Parts: sequence; structure tokens; C-alpha cells
Amino acid sequence: FTPGSMEVVPKNFVERIFAIITLFMGLVMFSSIISTITSAMTQLRMRNADRANSRKIVLRYLSERQISFLTGSRILAFLKKRGYAQHQRALHEEDVSTLKRLPEGLLTDLHVETYRPILCYHPLFKGMSKVDWGTIILICHTAAKQHRADSGDVLFSLGSVASKMFFVV
Repeated sequence: FTPGSMEVVPKNFVERIFAIITLFMGLVMFSSIISTITSAMTQLRMRNADRANSRKIVLRYLSERQISFLTGSRILAFLKKRGYAQHQRALHEEDVSTLKRLPEGLLTDLHVETYRPILCYHPLFKGMSKVDWGTIILICHTAAKQHRADSGDVLFSLGSVASKMFFVV
């Protein structure tokens, strides 16, 4: 096991025990590394299989319903874009379940620090933050929410009643 030509072997009981423990620890470490790599490859394989299976189901559905090629292509392009984009998106509050356990005061502070910079881009809220800080805190904590929107999602349509205000970031 040594790179040189000298022979290094344990000479007494303590050295033999040390050599056995060292060999055993090396075996455990090597097995652990191989196990981690195998697990990661298995997860990747399963994720790709799920994606391929989902695509196959969508194709079957489109075929059974005799959906036109143009509409089917648009649907597949949208799903492909959405599927890949989910792994690259910034985290939102709902993605971090631990944040639901925060005390109300700390959650309020989190909301203010998250939403105030975005709200204050608008002149109305910028002016309000100088005059009535309490209202800004209330808006940040109770009214402001994050919303994911993909290309092609309809947020509002002509003639619909406005019930929300969107800040695109």
C-alpha cells in the first residue's frame, strides 16, 4: 500500500491495532463516498424519469383529445419552460415552511424588510413611508404577498375588476 519500495509493517500489538483501525476507517470513508454518489445519481435518474413520464402523459392526453399541433407545441413549450424554471427561482416565503413558526413580531419585521423596498419604488408608498410608518408596516405584514408568474400566465384581463396591485420584480 505504500508508494515507495520500503516495506512498512506493524511490529507489535499496538501497531497492528492501529493498522486495523486505519484500514477499517478507510473502508468506511470510501464506502460512504460511494454511497453518497450512488444516492445522488439515483435521485437524478428518478427526477428525469418523472419528467419523462409526465411528458408522455401530456402527449397521450393531447393525442387522445386530438389537440392541434400548434396548441400542443405551445403547451409543451410552456410546461418545459416552467419545469426548468422552478429549479432556478428565488425562494418565496411559502417555500420555507420553518418561517410559519416565527413569532408574530418577528414575522412582521421579516415582511417589512422583504416588501418595503419594493413598495417604496411607487411614489405613493414612498411618500407614505415618510408620513405614516405604521401604515407601511400594516401593508407589508397583512396585504403584501409574493406571487410567481410565468410567461403566459394571465394576471388580469380587460374588463375585470381590479382587486390586486402587482409589482413586477
